Amino acid sequence: MLPTHVTKQLEFKFKDKPQFSYKQYILIRTDMKFSIGKLMVHAAHNSVSALLYAFQQSKGVWEDHERIMKWFNSGLCQAKIILKVKDVEELKKYVAKAYKYKPEIPTAIIKDGGAYEVAPDTIIGAAIGPILPNEAKKLGLNMLKLF
Repeated sequence: MLPTHVTKQLEFKFKDKPQFSYKQYILIRTDMKFSIGKLMVHAAHNSVSALLYAFQQSKGVWEDHERIMKWFNSGLCQAKIILKVKDVEELKKYVAKAYKYKPEIPTAIIKDGGAYEVAPDTIIGAAIGPILPNEAKKLGLNMLKLF
């Protein structure tokens, strides 16, 4: 038997195609070869870490972080876009640009522990947002290719 919250999620039916205002952008390096599993783990790790950063900013009250609440309620899907960056320097450039633009934008860069595939402290990806489409454009994220 599935937990009640999972059953409710499975029973939910979308009435209309979701309209996304806020999206979270996950940046993944393309200069190194990583397994699909490693990429998926780091995409998830960066996404969650950016949200935890926002949670800390709001002193543990999600409702006080308007950006996160609007994202959670945007089509009930918490939209994410995964983009390619050429290397770690480009990845850092976009995260720094987001912070300079609006420090309240959730961001994360996670280093790998080095247990599998890569050396310890290897940076594989980052997360920026949730942000609005006009913010993504100002940061130049619209110029990056989809992963």
